[in-house]
Amino acid sequence: MSLLVDRYHLVSGVLRRRDTLFRELESRFAGQRITDDLLSNLVDEICLRMPSGIPKEMIFQSLFELAGESPSREMLFDTFWRLSGNVPKLLSGTPSHPWNSQRGIETVPVQIMDVKLTRRFGELVYGVLFQFLAGSPCPLKSHQHWSLKKVSFLASRKDENGYGFMFSRSVNSRSKRIVKYPYSDARQLVGMRCLAVVDPDRSDDGPDFQEIKFSSSLAMYNRELLRKRARVDSGYVCPEEFSTTQTCHTCYIGRDKCSAACHDKTYSIDFCKKCDQQAYFDPEDLSSHCVNCSAEFRKKKK
Repeated sequence: MSLLVDRYHLVSGVLRRRDTLFRELESRFAGQRITDDLLSNLVDEICLRMPSGIPKEMIFQSLFELAGESPSREMLFDTFWRLSGNVPKLLSGTPSHPWNSQRGIETVPVQIMDVKLTRRFGELVYGVLFQFLAGSPCPLKSHQHWSLKKVSFLASRKDENGYGFMFSRSVNSRSKRIVKYPYSDARQLVGMRCLAVVDPDRSDDGPDFQEIKFSSSLAMYNRELLRKRARVDSGYVCPEEFSTTQTCHTCYIGRDKCSAACHDKTYSIDFCKKCDQQAYFDPEDLSSHCVNCSAEFRKKKK
């Protein structure tokens, strides 16, 4: 992987730049009608916070869709993310517009945001939700269905460089080797990152891919996330002070309170009419059932 491509996939820089733009500019431009003068002002402010060498005209052309609009906070956030995630394109003299078609094969970083067991065409599969972190599809999402066998295979697989989701390889029952980062549940993949090879032939209705790859920086990110969750290495402790017997993928705490969490929002407790008891509810789930009952319903759904 070339130096430029590897630097491109250092996602932390993309997200840090996005957050800086949003933190410093949101209050001044969100909800404001973007007139010609205000657009010029916005372009100047963005240029001050983007890497040097990006032509000002490229930023201006990339913001064309905002002209005459009164962008919401969410719209500005997505715009800043799109610009931050396409720095190489801007440096090359090509503007970055919202995705409307995939014009060629493109390898971009993605993060797994959600994994749920469901039934599709009579078969149990995992619904996997990906967030594009950079590249032309950024900041869109992509949803795929992965077989149980595929998920188990990819969780433990490493490429020729030793990169992957970085779970420890499984051992047979006679081995005395201690597995530090075991894989046991597909929900453990939430938060993991990889490279998606976006294919225009699969992207008629949105950016889509079949092949995934890894870079050194993404493998390092995955291993660090596993260390946070395993809490067996020195210096890694649970922010809620739970013992190591409490696995992260079964914890009610969400990513809104813990960076190692395996679901987005912290669960609330309420009475579930389905199982007739107090239970955890996912604020992101529109179902009227608790987390466990919703999971059982998806497995039985035809």
